[in-house]
Amino acid sequence: DDEVDESILSRSTTGYIFNGGSRVPLAVTLRSKDTSKLVTIVVNHYKSKGDYGGGASGDDKDISNGAANYNLMRTLTSEALVAWIGTNPTGHDTANVVLLGDFNAYAMEDPIQYLLDNGYSSTIDLSAAPTPYSYLFDGQFGMLDYIFVKTEAYAEVVV
Repeated sequence: DDEVDESILSRSTTGYIFNGGSRVPLAVTLRSKDTSKLVTIVVNHYKSKGDYGGGASGDDKDISNGAANYNLMRTLTSEALVAWIGTNPTGHDTANVVLLGDFNAYAMEDPIQYLLDNGYSSTIDLSAAPTPYSYLFDGQFGMLDYIFVKTEAYAEVVV
């Protein structure tokens, strides 16, 4: 959390985002052998919806809107992620950015909407019928895992 902007971190109900909440993202930039173009891939795992230890408080509490616990932390994770990527964390400046992993949020929840509103597009049609899903647990299915691509690089990255 040392690199998270204070304006983001200060809104956390726990005082942290990555140190005990969402996992620290991992970024790598690769060069295509065919085109020599760069792509930065960022792997993510956002804080879960569960509150097994009873630590959720304030805006992180489940308010029965479907987002469950820690929606604020996951939203702040999206904000911190977008800001971090803007610093070119791998040292390679490229518009070809791919975010993938377990975002622990449904498509209409704040963490996903933040990414969509800030220059990323889903590689999966989130309005498709039947609704796409990435997990099946205890008889329930839904979409919590995604691949997002920087919108201006979408045609370059998605094949």
